[in-house]
Amino acid sequence: MLSKKQVLVALLLLGSAYFTEAAGLGMFGLKEVRILPVDEAFGLRVLPYSEEVKVHWDIAPGYYLYKDRVSVSESGNESFHLDFPAGIKTFDEYFGDVVVFEDELKISVPLRTTVENGKGVLEVRYQGCAKQGYCYPPQTRLIELP
Repeated sequence: MLSKKQVLVALLLLGSAYFTEAAGLGMFGLKEVRILPVDEAFGLRVLPYSEEVKVHWDIAPGYYLYKDRVSVSESGNESFHLDFPAGIKTFDEYFGDVVVFEDELKISVPLRTTVENGKGVLEVRYQGCAKQGYCYPPQTRLIELP
């Protein structure tokens, strides 16, 4: 026959195994969610041409960019007026009624020349979220143009 102490030790061992499995979320039927680094979630490419710049985001599945959080300017100057493609109207728990972009966003920006150390500098700002409920802080990228 087992002593009370042995029973208690057995229960503690079983309990720790149960909680170890539960911490892996498997016991609750939940999957572990991996949030991508911001540059993987929103792959930004800037392609300069003679009179304009193409700004292109490859947006990972399950992620989106906010239209009202995208801006482009030459460093230190006023933001350009951007002609956006049609986006998706949705209600967002953080910002209310918004327009978002999924999959990709491509915009053209007229090129004015601001020279800083012999190079133009484009300032690209954006913010997006993962559909799993994680929102990235606003991002700023400085892109040197040839």
